[in-house]
This record gives sequence, structure tokens and C-alpha cells, in this order.
Amino acid sequence: MARVIVLDAGVLIAANDPRDAHHASASAFIEAHAERGLAAPGVTLAETLVHAVPVGLLSDLLEDYEILGIQPLDVPGVAAGTIARIRAETRLRMPDALVVYVCEREQAELATTDHALAKVATARGIPVHDLTRRE
Repeated sequence: MARVIVLDAGVLIAANDPRDAHHASASAFIEAHAERGLAAPGVTLAETLVHAVPVGLLSDLLEDYEILGIQPLDVPGVAAGTIARIRAETRLRMPDALVVYVCEREQAELATTDHALAKVATARGIPVHDLTRRE
């Protein structure tokens, strides 16, 4: 059975913004892998929606995520210690530490546009799709 693929905020932001340098690769990746199962922590999804609010596109973007089958993944409060440890050990920003936590918990693959996150995830044994380079 194929693993779910967790998307970081950079992938979703790039897919939603035709001006983003990674737009083409992020959009193509999401389209090609939608049937496999795509997911993101709820906080990551919220991060990608911030810019849609002032321009009145929040509902449209949420609908797009639903159509694509991007599943929001909860992060329970009891995981706080584990997430803090990941952040302290890796020096990743908190949103990226959350993504690493979810990938490890779900035994998921990661799709990212962030080299630092890709490097940390790879070192921790998470299969990575680095959308800044050709696979």
C-alpha cells in the first residue's frame, strides 16, 4: 500500500500562486499524486490560507483542497513534547517541525519546496519529494 504524502506549506502556496517559482512543479506534483492520498497538518493548511482571506478567496481555496482530497491531519496536544524535541534537535521552524512530526507519526512521505526541511526529513528516514529539483 502506498504511503500518504504530506505536503508542506511551500508546496501548497506554490500550487496556489502562478507567480511562484515552484508553481509548475507543485501543481504537477499534486495533480500526479492526488489519487495516492495527500495530507497536511491543519496548522499548515491554515498557513496556506492566510493570503486568501483578505482577497475573499478562502472558501474557494478550501473547496479546492477538498476536491483534491487533501486531508487535514490533527496534531494532538500530547505531542507537544515530541514536537518541541524535533524543533530543538533540528532547528527547523515550528511549522516545519510539525510537518516532520506528522510524517513520522503517519509513516508518510514528504513533498516540499524547502531544502532545509528536505535535508532534515531525509536524515530522519522520511522519504522526500524535493520539488525544487527534478526527481
